[in-house]
Formats: sequence, C-alpha cells, structure tokens
Amino acid sequence: MQHGARAFGGQRMATYFLLMKLTPEGRQKVLDDPSSMLQAQQGVHVPEVQVMGLYGVLGDYDFVSVIDAPDNASAARFSLELGVRGGVHVTTLPAIPISKFEDLHEKGMENMLAGAMANPPGTSMADQIKEVEEMPREGRQHRQSQ
Repeated sequence: MQHGARAFGGQRMATYFLLMKLTPEGRQKVLDDPSSMLQAQQGVHVPEVQVMGLYGVLGDYDFVSVIDAPDNASAARFSLELGVRGGVHVTTLPAIPISKFEDLHEKGMENMLAGAMANPPGTSMADQIKEVEEMPREGRQHRQSQ
C-alpha cells in the first residue's frame, strides 16, 4: 500500500482527503435539499472504501470528506462517483501520516536513497521503503550498493 494508515479486513488502508467545490447544478441541489450532499455520499458504493466523515467548510472549498481506501484506484473511483452524484468538482489528496516521515528519518533516509540507486529500474518507492523496514537495524546504517 502506498500511504498506510489502518487495516480493514486484514488489508491496509490509506487515508484520503476529498476537497469539494459545488458546481452550479450542485449548488442548486443543496439549496433545494440541504441533505443532498450527504445522500450523494451515502449512495456511492466502492468495495472496501470507508467514509470517515463529511464536513461543510468555509474558504475555497464547500465540503471535505475523509475516506479510507485500499489503493489510489479505489479512491479515484469513489471521488468520481461522488462528483457526479453530488454535483461537485473533487480534488483527491492522499494523506501521509507525519509519523511515516519520522519513521523514514529514524530508519535512515540516506540509506534508503542509497538503496534506491542499487535497485533496478521499475522498483517502486514503496518497495524500497518496505525493504528498509525489513532490514535489521544494524544493517540500515551502511547499506552497500551492488
């Protein structure tokens, strides 16, 4: 998984923030029925995607939703369906917990980057991070490139 947060049914889930701006049609829907955005979100069913919350906000966006999804494709499908049903333009942001940045620092970002140079083309950053996480702590200090 790319961003890692929680597990659901044995599968790791990533957290995403969906920033939403009403379209003219969506604005009319909300004026006619203030619960229409909530109904639209409840009508979207993408396997293994969990809605953590829906919020009306002030500022550049009208609504923010927080979801947990197993991958980017599931989050994108949810966002697309919500945009169509709710009459909103959606910007989807994968959320990376700050603790993940601290973990990278503790595990040796320099070693991970050095390892990236040794990995064959096409090796994902997620695979490289996993490789560093699986190394014994003493092996993380001075990983030699091949």
